[in-house]
Amino acid sequence: MPPRATKDLTLALLEQLPKDSGPVAGVVKPERPAPTTHMNGQRQGNRGPAYDPSLLYVLELITVLAIRDDENFATVGELVADAIQTIVRDAANIHSMVLARAVFYLLLLLQKSADQ
Repeated sequence: MPPRATKDLTLALLEQLPKDSGPVAGVVKPERPAPTTHMNGQRQGNRGPAYDPSLLYVLELITVLAIRDDENFATVGELVADAIQTIVRDAANIHSMVLARAVFYLLLLLQKSADQ
């Protein structure tokens, strides 16, 4: 795939990623955690962010496109790294599995930049 087509595809995929939810400053935590109720022996409460496999797919695809060769890396590497860093910074709103993979993809990009 020519670098221009790779850049266009990567930009289209980057549009599919969630936008940063904003700064976390100003959050006030209660002094004691709210009690959780048990119903039928199961704990109710916040289970954390939902797992979104499409996000993981897009992250992997843009990373693979970026590190495929040196020309693609020079064209879209920085864009991909910035997008993945945005996701990592929003860790409180991202499923832990997606967050772990995002960090792995950042490390792959770092390795590719060190190899150049």
